Amino acid sequence: MTEAATAGDEPIGWCYLDASSQSQGPFPLDYLQRLQQAGYFHAETLFWREGQAEWKHLRDLPDLHASLEAATLAAAPPPAAQGAAVDGSTGDGPAAPQDDLSTFMAEISALDAEADDGPSTPPPEEQTFTDDDGTVYSWDPATRKFLPQGQGGPGGAAVQYNPEDMVFEGEELDIPDFVRPGDESSASDGEEESKKKKAKPDAKTGKPASEAAKDPVKEEQPSSREALLAEAKEKAAQKKQARAAASAEWFELKRNTSVYVTGLPEDVTLAEMVETFSKCGIIKEDDQRQPRIKIYQDSNGMPKGDGLVTFLKEPSVDLAVQLLDGVAFRYGLQNMTVSPAKFELKGEGFKPKQSAGNKKRKKKVLESLEKQALTWDGFDDKLAPTQVTVIIKHMFTIDEILENPLYSEEIEKDVLAEAGRLGRVEKVKVYKGNPDGVVSIKFATGEAADKCVKLMEGRFFAGRRLAAFMWDGYTNYNMKLQETEEQQAARLEAFGRELEEGGKEQ
Repeated sequence: MTEAATAGDEPIGWCYLDASSQSQGPFPLDYLQRLQQAGYFHAETLFWREGQAEWKHLRDLPDLHASLEAATLAAAPPPAAQGAAVDGSTGDGPAAPQDDLSTFMAEISALDAEADDGPSTPPPEEQTFTDDDGTVYSWDPATRKFLPQGQGGPGGAAVQYNPEDMVFEGEELDIPDFVRPGDESSASDGEEESKKKKAKPDAKTGKPASEAAKDPVKEEQPSSREALLAEAKEKAAQKKQARAAASAEWFELKRNTSVYVTGLPEDVTLAEMVETFSKCGIIKEDDQRQPRIKIYQDSNGMPKGDGLVTFLKEPSVDLAVQLLDGVAFRYGLQNMTVSPAKFELKGEGFKPKQSAGNKKRKKKVLESLEKQALTWDGFDDKLAPTQVTVIIKHMFTIDEILENPLYSEEIEKDVLAEAGRLGRVEKVKVYKGNPDGVVSIKFATGEAADKCVKLMEGRFFAGRRLAAFMWDGYTNYNMKLQETEEQQAARLEAFGRELEEGGKEQ
């Protein structure tokens, strides 16, 4: 890409430093050409654009310099008009006051145009899009609007729409500060030198240097020029803030699968939320197999009484509103309000997307969970794992597992023999790394699982009181066994002794 764009290309935003070293812009090329025609720039003017490492003089930007010079030659008067100048000044002399005033008025007009014309020209990859109804829209440079293809140009029909809703405005440009060479190390010395020069009288006029160096055009009306520029800039900033405030309102997603809930009790739990809202549909899970339910909390970590529930499918939202809106979460409490969730734009910072590998992995996990939740295995009478799985805590300690590596197998056999008297057992699993000593039992029927909970709850085993309950469906009790090097060495040594003793007995 070159430094300047031709008339048929997309305008490139350029910034420049004015006479007081203040950054102005970014402006498109056609506006810079108008300023050049008024004699506003010279070869030492500093320019910068997005993607450029530092500020550069106009003479060091050949393409931009050529475009501005071409605009100057195109606007130059014929030779006869040049010879008829009233003051007789040549092209090499200083600019007349009328030229400086024209430059000032052009700058005011450009600021007004920037504030009133709406969004700037979008980048090439965003100049064409397809609407929901299949209509293809293209950016029309003449009207500075998106028009249906075939309706652009001067004769095209104008389309009534809000451009702010259709053009994405990116982040503000990070314009680098320009520091003149030597300003960093000698800032204080420069101030003293400047004061001395201002106090020293000029050799020709006899006045202080600060007064002798003033521009005669600026001397005539310094306050009015600065006031008008400040007013124009403030007007542009206010309109820009108004557009930003209008875009930061509540909005609805095209595919909304979440509901917003209020009226929840202060001691609400995640398991209760799952039990209540799973009646309306399958609750969506994340890649860690945790339900997408958010209970909002205050600064002290206590529930505030509202929350967000995300379903797997969109129809569950309407069903939840119909069944649960106006219903008490618990008997005797206030009624809940359940409504489709609305979302609000927050912040202006850009958040980069996840890496392609992580995004693909997460998508694969979510698709697997969705398939598992929606598929039918061919048996209508097969119960869900939460209906037939019993969790028993405090069956063992970590020290017992570390001292005897075969202890987990003994527990599994004892539990299988005891639970087998209640009904057919499909699986027994000992979570050796769980500090709560957890054992899970999966029965073939829900009746046997209920009997197991009643039998094991509060029962004593090896001097410990057991806790038995049904699995909630999402808690993962599988933990990696943590042991120190000394514990590992002692365990291996004890295991070796057991093997040697067993060999001697045989």
